Amino acid sequence: MKEHNDNEYKDEENKYDINDEDVTENYDLENDFEPKDEIFNFPEPEFQPHYEDDYLDKPLNINFEPRDEEISKREHSKEKKEEIISLIKSKCESSLIKKKSTKPRIHHPNLKDDYFKKIDTKEKAYWLGFIYADGCIVIDKRHPGTRRLTIRIDKKDEILINRFAKAIRFNLLYKKYEEKNNIIGIQIGNKKLTRDLISHGVIPRKSKKIELPTLLNRKLDLAFLLGFFDGDGTQGTTKITSGSKKFVEQIKTKYDIDNKIHPKYGKGMGYDFYLGGELFNEMLDNYKKSLGRKRCRFSTENERITNIRKKVWKGGHERKLKLTKEELENLVWKIPKTVIAKNNNVSDRTIGKWCKTWDINTPPRGYWSKKDVKEGRE
Repeated sequence: MKEHNDNEYKDEENKYDINDEDVTENYDLENDFEPKDEIFNFPEPEFQPHYEDDYLDKPLNINFEPRDEEISKREHSKEKKEEIISLIKSKCESSLIKKKSTKPRIHHPNLKDDYFKKIDTKEKAYWLGFIYADGCIVIDKRHPGTRRLTIRIDKKDEILINRFAKAIRFNLLYKKYEEKNNIIGIQIGNKKLTRDLISHGVIPRKSKKIELPTLLNRKLDLAFLLGFFDGDGTQGTTKITSGSKKFVEQIKTKYDIDNKIHPKYGKGMGYDFYLGGELFNEMLDNYKKSLGRKRCRFSTENERITNIRKKVWKGGHERKLKLTKEELENLVWKIPKTVIAKNNNVSDRTIGKWCKTWDINTPPRGYWSKKDVKEGRE
């Protein structure tokens, strides 16, 4: 395109700068009302028309990421324009994708999501056993990749939930109560935590599939078993219950227990198994922070034999009287023999025999009658 200077435009303007007199001289007032051509013959401006197709061969000024530079360097035909439009749409849609949920970190900023990565303490082993009994891994049906650890127990054992939450730094504000069933529980949707638990055997729908995990030493094994007992054990006994027969058989074999496995019929098939007093006492001595209401010591086989020997009289017959010599000696001067006999489910003759055997001085005949009369007069 030809360029014009400002001076050239000014000269053109001055050239055609006319006054009224010039106009009257160059007009034919009678016949012609238009100015003569020689006066108003303006030069046409020189320009080159730009058509829409001219822009198709030029690159568009679009800022792309480094990986898209190759597209911008090509000649953008109509097909390339469609490719660019689809690329821009894809970028816009990707910017609208929701970010990964950070709720666990928002609600539980101090959560120890690597707590179960390695079971190297008795506390971790205890909580693993507790989760084997009362915990489960739940897969979200709407989001199959999402897994949650869920624990639900009776409200009277809420102290276990509080202790576990303290161990993994779970925010207790998010405990859940079910007043109808008197149940308390927690739910944690942490991918790392659930993955570690699955690696230790806490699989989804585990009730009839669990197996005894292999831990580093016997102390960890005992802590694990105590945690399982606090979840699925019966208070006042050494009995545990599980839906997995293989799990119970592994315990029986590992600890060399002679007791039988008893099938349990009800809502679902299960198995009862008694651990025995000796193993149970070892579990209590190994880990002190278990559920208080289930910490009940049991007499071992040797202790039972010793107690039986103390209660057996000469000739192998079991002694009916359970009182010791000192206890009987104190009682005979406080209450009558008939009362002592009644309280111990024996006859008064049995009390007399034991007093004679142990050379215990007893009150004379009529002592208690005279004492009653004397107290009645007072």
